[in-house]
This record gives sequence, C-alpha cells and structure tokens, in this order.
Amino acid sequence: MPVSRDEYLAGRAAENLVKQQHTKLMRGAIIKACLSPRVILTFGLILIISLGGFFLFGKLLGLFAD
Repeated sequence: MPVSRDEYLAGRAAENLVKQQHTKLMRGAIIKACLSPRVILTFGLILIISLGGFFLFGKLLGLFAD
C-alpha cells in the first residue's frame, strides 16, 4: 500500500519524538539509580577498602617512611 510523502514524514516525526522521550526516561532512570543510597554506600565501601589495602600494602613494602 503506497504511503504519501506527508504520511511518511509524519511517521518519521513520531518515531523521532518517541526516541527522544525514551532517551530522556532512560537517562533519568540511570541517574536516579546511580544516586540511590545502596549504590553510594557500595562504592564508598569499595573505595575505603581499596585505599586501606593500598596503604597496608605500601607499609608492608616500606613505601611509606614512618
């Protein structure tokens, strides 16, 4: 079934609008998920453990003078 040029352009505009709205929703969901307390606490704990391990390992190797 042939589609007129106007119908085609209207369909393309609708597709672009749906893509834009989807992108906005996904970006908002990702930001909201990254700012959740569980994620912040997990990354904070990982950071503390990593830094503690770095300093302990440095002390064992004598990298830090007393």
